[in-house]
Amino acid sequence: MSVSNSPRRWHGVNKLTWIVTVLLWLSLVLTEVEATWKPPKLGFLTRNRGGAATPFLGVVDYHNKQKEAAATLTDNTLSPAAQVLQQYLADTDESSNARSSPRSTLRHHYDHFYIHGWRWHTLSVVRQARALSRVPWEFVDVNDFQKAARFVVDFNLRGLQHIEQKVFFPWLKSSVKAQLLKKGAPQTVTRALESVVHQLEQDQKAIRKLGNELMSTVSNLGKSPQDNQDTLCATMARQSALIADRTQSMMDTETTVLIPLVARTMSKRQQESLNQAVIQSLGMWNSRLHLVSMQQALLGESPEERVLFARSIPKLAQRMIPRWKRLLYDPQMSILQDL
Repeated sequence: MSVSNSPRRWHGVNKLTWIVTVLLWLSLVLTEVEATWKPPKLGFLTRNRGGAATPFLGVVDYHNKQKEAAATLTDNTLSPAAQVLQQYLADTDESSNARSSPRSTLRHHYDHFYIHGWRWHTLSVVRQARALSRVPWEFVDVNDFQKAARFVVDFNLRGLQHIEQKVFFPWLKSSVKAQLLKKGAPQTVTRALESVVHQLEQDQKAIRKLGNELMSTVSNLGKSPQDNQDTLCATMARQSALIADRTQSMMDTETTVLIPLVARTMSKRQQESLNQAVIQSLGMWNSRLHLVSMQQALLGESPEERVLFARSIPKLAQRMIPRWKRLLYDPQMSILQDL
């Protein structure tokens, strides 16, 4: 029986591989067409103001400080519900480094965590929003800034929040909670999980409101009198910085308690099933730009993080990232390079 089914099973795998390959190459062709037929007002800037091609590095110093803060989170900086989850993780950790530092413990959990696209997507929003807050207004064309703001808020941030609201948060409250109960976790732990997710949802609403306010300010940038431009620019810088800070705060909580909890509770198959749901929800065409954003955000990260990205993303998609960046990403995000 197993011998007769084997060719059929492999035929299914080969067919799936062929379909994915065809779709990626179709994306390549459509990318060229999309770039060719963009309206002239969008421009095709692929270089910085000095003329040299440079990658978007984000705010490396800021993020490094935030990582250090997240790695040294204490009970005083976590919500009571997050403290319950952290204590549960410590009490049930049977690994050799159960009592080690937060950095080594988190690194241990990464070995069993497979939803890295969520981490990288969040990181890209933090970096891009922080870069928006540092734009040198006196040297920037209004249209260029509006394009970048629309990409960061209306595309990347909205995409992240859509996935969290429709896929990830419900999964935490249903599948992860059910698995915790199955493993014998007390109800105080499952209630703590629900409380942490609820707080993240409230944070998400606050960030969404900040995004709406930022885009309202951006829309007025080209309409206001010249003497009001400085005030609008200062307002946009503050709003962008707040989006970066609030998103980073959410990421710190997720990194400290949710990633270890998922890694401890859910199997690789269960996590990869969620990854497939995320890809389906985003859509293949939008995923191209999200993938570029993630790759650019990781340029300022550790070599280990970039190696993990290389291992997680299909080789063909990795080869196409430079093309997607040049034709689709750079025309919208050129002013954020080096910020």
